[in-house]
Amino acid sequence: MPVVDIHLIEGYGEDARMRLSQAVTDAVRLVVPAHPDLVTVMIHEFGPGNYMRGGILRKPAPGLPDPRQTVRDFLDIPPLLQNPKVLVSYDAEVV
Repeated sequence: MPVVDIHLIEGYGEDARMRLSQAVTDAVRLVVPAHPDLVTVMIHEFGPGNYMRGGILRKPAPGLPDPRQTVRDFLDIPPLLQNPKVLVSYDAEVV
């Protein structure tokens, strides 16, 4: 079944690598009808001294936040709006 080989500069945490592996697995499964257990993702990490682009040594960019957590955090905001002072302030701005 599908084998995906990823080359990545060192510096991304375990959470970012796990999310990357899951996203790649999901992307493969959009095209190839394979059970998730049959999709293999291998990540090969290279030290910053061994990673160049355009003749320039590169550093890893910061990992992006998990979009699912961003949505969860957003949905946790409504309890704050239960405070009457917040509702008054919010209504005043809307008018």
